[in-house]
Amino acid sequence: MPAISNYRGIIPAISCPFTPDHRIDEPALRKLAAWLAGHEGVVAIMTNGHTGEVFSLTPTERAEVTRIVADELKGRCPVISSIVCEGLKDAADHARSAVEAGAVALDVMPPHHWLRFGFTPGHALQYFEAIHQAAPNADLVCHVYPAWTRASYSSQLLADLARLPYLQAFKVGQRDMNKYARDIQAIREADASKAILTCHDEYLLASMVQGVDGALVGFATFIP
Repeated sequence: MPAISNYRGIIPAISCPFTPDHRIDEPALRKLAAWLAGHEGVVAIMTNGHTGEVFSLTPTERAEVTRIVADELKGRCPVISSIVCEGLKDAADHARSAVEAGAVALDVMPPHHWLRFGFTPGHALQYFEAIHQAAPNADLVCHVYPAWTRASYSSQLLADLARLPYLQAFKVGQRDMNKYARDIQAIREADASKAILTCHDEYLLASMVQGVDGALVGFATFIP
């Protein structure tokens, strides 16, 4: 049974406020999380995305951001945490830490060395499985990178991922509308129950008319 019952709506990828000395600004983060969760149509909040300055945070700080947001919301709105790591063990450690901090779902970004060196479908499936084994009660969300990168997933791989019982949603950002349409069709044909969420901040309407279920975007942090 999915940890989040409804992915169909708006999921802000929350930004992370900092103090002048580059520490997490907990009061500001709590205030922002509460404000976002109070908007109609917001069905979850995601921490540690690109908008959340994930690459500026240590592993401990990533878990702390999730803990602060989850503690502030206290179940009123589910929390998703992004996982962006370079290896299986590291990803498993981050997954466990995120769940311990209060995340009920994990947005799985591709390892960034794939951007340079590429990957095989087997690598991707192994990566998702390792994260699932580390956090078996958490939903997984597949974060799809732009089509022109070497970390882009083929339509066939997306269909294979859609058939994984623990993967519940796709955060799709191909930025190539022909591939975007093909990928949506492939996911729908593989398992129509899986949610498809656009992450095209720069042209939301154009990407939503394709028939997606909602949006998971940093832009929603500013205009939910």
